[in-house]
Parts: sequence; C-alpha cells; structure tokens
Amino acid sequence: MQRARFPKLSLPFLALLLGAAPLLLAGCDDEGNTTTTDSGTKDGGEDGAVIGNDGGDGGAQAFTLGGTVTGLNGSLTLKTTDGAELTLTENGAFAFDGTLADGATYDAGIVAAPGVQTCTLANGAGTVDGADVTNLTVFCEDLVFFTAYDETHGAELWVTDGTTAGTRLVKDIVAGTGFSNPTGFKNVGGTVYFSANGGGADYELWKTDGTEAGTTLVADLRQDGPSFPFGFVELNGKILFRAIPGESGYRLFVYDGVNPPSLLKGGALTQGSEYSTVLNGRILFAGDDGLGAGVELWSTDGTDAGTSILKDLNDGEANGNPSSFANAGSYVLFSCDTGTGPELCVSDGTEAGTKQIKEIQSGPQGSIPNGFTVLNGGLTVFFAVVGVEVHMFASDGTEEGTVEIQDFAPTSNGGGTVAFGRGFFYIQDAAHGAEVWVSDGTMAGTFPLEVVAGSNGSAPDIFNSTGDLLCFRANDGTHGSELWCTDGTEGGTALVKDINPSGDGAFGFSFGARKGHTFFFADDGTHGSEPWVTDGTETGTFMLKDINSGSGWSEPGP
Repeated sequence: MQRARFPKLSLPFLALLLGAAPLLLAGCDDEGNTTTTDSGTKDGGEDGAVIGNDGGDGGAQAFTLGGTVTGLNGSLTLKTTDGAELTLTENGAFAFDGTLADGATYDAGIVAAPGVQTCTLANGAGTVDGADVTNLTVFCEDLVFFTAYDETHGAELWVTDGTTAGTRLVKDIVAGTGFSNPTGFKNVGGTVYFSANGGGADYELWKTDGTEAGTTLVADLRQDGPSFPFGFVELNGKILFRAIPGESGYRLFVYDGVNPPSLLKGGALTQGSEYSTVLNGRILFAGDDGLGAGVELWSTDGTDAGTSILKDLNDGEANGNPSSFANAGSYVLFSCDTGTGPELCVSDGTEAGTKQIKEIQSGPQGSIPNGFTVLNGGLTVFFAVVGVEVHMFASDGTEEGTVEIQDFAPTSNGGGTVAFGRGFFYIQDAAHGAEVWVSDGTMAGTFPLEVVAGSNGSAPDIFNSTGDLLCFRANDGTHGSELWCTDGTEGGTALVKDINPSGDGAFGFSFGARKGHTFFFADDGTHGSEPWVTDGTETGTFMLKDINSGSGWSEPGP
C-alpha cells in the first residue's frame, strides 16, 4: 500500500484557503492526455471540506482516500485540491495518508505521468459517504512507438496514442532525409529502449522518454561498426539484450539505466543466447560459455555472480539447444535435445525440475516442438512432428497431460496469438488452405475460421486482440486483402472494412495494440500505405495520419 501525507491545516489557514482564488488542478482527458482544469472553490460549509480537515469534531469518524492503479510502468503523481501529493511507482492498491470526515468532498487529479504512457483517473472527485473511499481508479497504458517514412525526415521514430492529434514524430535522429530505422521497442520503468542507426553510431542502443530532447544514444557498443542490439528482456528494472561488441559475434549485455551497459560474465557467454524468458525473478536463456558443455540452459539474476548454467541437458559437449520458451506461470515449456532429438521439455527454474517431459517422436530427429502458445487456464498449445506430418498438441506441463489435439497435417503453420482465453493460429492444410484456426486446448475446441470455404484459403495474417475481438488480414477472393475480425466463432468472423474498395487490397503489417485498438499500415488507394487504427468496427477504423503526404507511403520497407 502506497501512501502520502496530507498537510495539517489550521483553522485560519483553512479559512484563507477556502476563500482563495480558484485552484488549478491537473488531470487526464478522455484520451488519457494530461490536462489542466479549473476545479473552482468548494462551497457549502462542511460539504466543501477539503482533504486533511478533521470535520471540526474530535469525535467524528474519519475515512481514508485511495484506490487502485494498473498498467503503470514508471512514476505517476496524484494531487488533491488541498495540495496533498502521492507518487506511485507500483501497481495495486494505494491510499493517501490522513483522513476525511463523513460528508467531506474530495477532488484529485493526475499531475505527472510517464511520458511514454497515457494515464487516466476515474472517480477522482466525490463525497465521503460513511466509509473509506477506495474507488479511485488509475489506468495506464503504453504509447505505441513505430517507424514511419516521409520525404522530409526519412524513416524515423514516431509515436501514437490512437488519435490523429496524438500521432507525431518523436525525433529526426538522422537529420534530413537519412534513415535511423528504429526497432525493438521495450518499455522499462517509463523509458523505452530500442535499436537505431544515428548519432554518429551504426545501429546501437537508444532510449526515449517520449520527447525529442529525451531521445538519446545510450552507448556505442562497437566503434568499428553496428552492434545490432536486440532481444530486450526486463528483469528487476534492468534490461538484458544481445549485441555484437566486436568480431566475435553476439554477447549478452546488461544495463541498469545508470551505468554504461556491461557484458554479462565478461562476455564469456557466446552462442545461443537469443532464446530467453523470465521465471521467478530470473532469466532463463540458452547459452554457451565455451568450456565444453555446449549450448545449454542458463539462469541469471542480471549479475555475474548470479549467472550460471542451470542444467546440462545433453551430457558432454553435445548441445542441449533449449529454444522457443513459453512461460506458463510457474514453469516454462520449451524445446530441448537430451540426446533423443528436439523434444518437449519443462523447467521450474531448478536443476531437478528441468527435464524432458515427453518423447513425442522416437529417433534422433525428434519431434521439433515449436509455435508454443500459452492459453488461459493452464494449457499450452504447440506443434510437433509425428512421422512426416506436423500435428497440434496441448500440455499442462506433465507427461500425462501432454496430448495430441489435431492431426490435420498442415503444410505450414505459425505461432499463435492469445485472445479471450484461446489461441489463434495461421495454419495451412490440404482441406482448408491457409486460414485462421482457433483452439481452447481441446480437440473439439480446435477448428478453422474459414473466410474462404474449401481448399483455397484466405492467406491470413494475424494481428492483435482489440478486447472482445481478434483482428487479422484476409483475402476472401472478392475484396482483396482487407481487415477482418473474429470473436472466435465462425458466425462472428466478418469483414470489418473494405479499406481499398477500388484495388486488390489494402494491407501492410500490424505494428502494435493498446486500449482495445490494433494499429496497422494500410493503403486506401489515395494516400499510400499509412498508419491506421481499428477497434473492430467499421466506424472505428480510420487512418491516423497521412505522414507521407499524397500517394507516397510512410510504411517502411521490409
């Protein structure tokens, strides 16, 4: 519980305060932007009592003012009209220090929020009604950073909050028409880290607080060329990532936001570190220290002393090759080779709890499990080879709880996206062509959402969830490649909008989601490929901004 102390007000000072000029109060508008409003002066005697007033009656009941905050990544400050401030850095319940008398009014607002988020406050004003006030509700959500091109600035860093007014260039990192091509955005504690080309360095680690001045190069990790940092993972306020410090290839780095990034274990870890996940306050990853164990499962707390091999999965110099981690909460599922080829493995973060679960296909080739998708309810869906075909499985992390749920033998498949408790997958098979499939982890609950009946398929590209819907790109043979959304049923799968009615389709790619909205590039036939947003409805689907004016594209190339 986070608290702030209310100032104690003497009666003369209170009288002066209540008779003073109207007080400016900061808060958030409906779009989540920080705004300043005139709260006015409270009227009506006790009905207008400000926070910190004990009601003037020593025997009167006193009540607290508080609520909950969710989605916060950074620091946020609330302030009441009497000047009490509360700074929040964690999600969960909060309460101002001090009390309110029964019948007293209160009025609170947001005066500071992370620059890379929008935060809104609901129920910030009201009257105490014989109980503690616990319904102040703060909701924060990340802004969406992306790369876009225009003829003046080149391909540079942009950001959007889902509105036209809130879609803007953050910084022209390479001044003029040069390209900085930022990528790999990761919000850690209110700072977004990414890789970009510019500032006198080729593709190095950058950070932004959402402002031009606050967008800066963190470090040039390799003076003779690009270090290509990527794979950012957050752990206890730090970030771990891969980069190339020299000619020897990728190494693991750790950055605490203050000191320069440093090589984990002095750069001793080499191959395989592209696969990682966070479990129980530690990062599990594939690594090789060059001492003869090969590429095996390692664990780190972000320090050299706290970094060690967790288990040699494949004894001797042979590689265990852990990959495709799927965090199921209390354990991680992944693919590893214990000597029988790549099979389904599990780890709870301990050596004893790290093992192969099931040999799905005997022989040295293994079943090569991949495409792990963790569903709500404790099941993980994945694909594995059986014979010469790829089948779908579900697992609860145990051998007996790992079962085959579909044997449709897809000719190709893609990893899933979770929405409203189920997994959605790109799957192509002989019977249906390429379509979106949905699964709840059971055989009966796994089926295609056919946009095109028969074997032709709609060649979909799955985007993101917009709350109660999942949106994707599909071609029904009539409208071209356009925006579709589904609620997970065949009847609830429909074309949302024919964005380019005169052409063969509209779509580029999706670049993010927030607040029940999906963001994507699309060409309406007039403006070129520009950033769009959808809430899953036709009226809620529109172009955010014509960044590269006219018919030119702002969508960056592949």
